[in-house]
Amino acid sequence: MLVETTQVKVQGTTESSTSTWIVQSLADAPTDTTVSLRDVIWANNRLPPEVTSSFEVCNIKRTYKLNLRLAFLVGESKLQTVIRELEFPVYVMGPTLALKAYG
Repeated sequence: MLVETTQVKVQGTTESSTSTWIVQSLADAPTDTTVSLRDVIWANNRLPPEVTSSFEVCNIKRTYKLNLRLAFLVGESKLQTVIRELEFPVYVMGPTLALKAYG
């Protein structure tokens, strides 16, 4: 999940808003198997058009983090679901425009 946070500082106070987007979700894996997440998993995913570049200008700051949630079934006779959450800061960059030289 991609988590966007926008902070606006005005007259000594800070207001913050958060938006989230699910980028990728995987189906259940069979028991006693290893799941390998390859780079190709992200190749066909595009970010929603509402996602803009990370930035900080004047009193406005937009940051992103990638939130990964992993669920594990633990136990032999009595299964329990254990969920682990990991967060990574990410810097989102918008598409670059090719400049055409005139001459």
